[in-house]
Amino acid sequence: MYLKPSATPALDNGITGIVLFVGLSGDLDDDFHLPHQQLWVFPDNNFDTGSFPDSLERLAAMKSEDVGMFVTVPCAKDGAWKSTYPGKTTLEILVEMPWKAFGDILDESGQVRKDKMDEYEQFKRTFGQLMWTRSRQALLAAGASTNLPKSLDDTDFAEMGTPLTFEHYLGRSAWLGLDHGVERFHPRQFYLTLRPECKINGLFLSGQDVSFGGVEGALLGGYICAAKVMGEKNPFVLLQKVNVNRAQ
Repeated sequence: MYLKPSATPALDNGITGIVLFVGLSGDLDDDFHLPHQQLWVFPDNNFDTGSFPDSLERLAAMKSEDVGMFVTVPCAKDGAWKSTYPGKTTLEILVEMPWKAFGDILDESGQVRKDKMDEYEQFKRTFGQLMWTRSRQALLAAGASTNLPKSLDDTDFAEMGTPLTFEHYLGRSAWLGLDHGVERFHPRQFYLTLRPECKINGLFLSGQDVSFGGVEGALLGGYICAAKVMGEKNPFVLLQKVNVNRAQ
């Protein structure tokens, strides 16, 4: 978390969520007719995604049509996939949600309480099936074959990552770093506080938290950091130098 001038409050971590990884036996085109483009599946009935339930029990009780998600077929983007892994297909399904839904099952150290472990595992099974049901509906609407299994139990592989998984392996649960609310882009915040410098002499920060989230934000954060390390007050001077070198 960055600390910033008193004119604006400190920034919190951004959104987190759940990722479901699915593996199938069969060709993504010949057997499943899966779309190669990514799918955004929005909730029906104008469900407010900012009002997610605050417990695993209430999350698991949600209707599939109230869950928005992102569905992609990673193997479709790999030109060497079919020759390397013939007859295999992978899918990745993401659902955004706040961390608060997992707070009631954690102990003081941030680990799942022993008396809540069964509830946590049951939630993953229940919500995983909900995610698969919803994404399967979207894939069928996009032209996929009904050969897609109806149940996760009928897939070759299914593994879920929750905010607790990301926290365990990455040391942070947020997908896109710092929160991308209005406060993030306040001029005093964005131009004065989110900078590469830190309190440790010789150490500079890079990546998305220096600018904004996502791949583009990470690239820009690296560009700004490089300019600072090279002593350029205006990072865009580097771009001019690159153009000059190319011209020569």
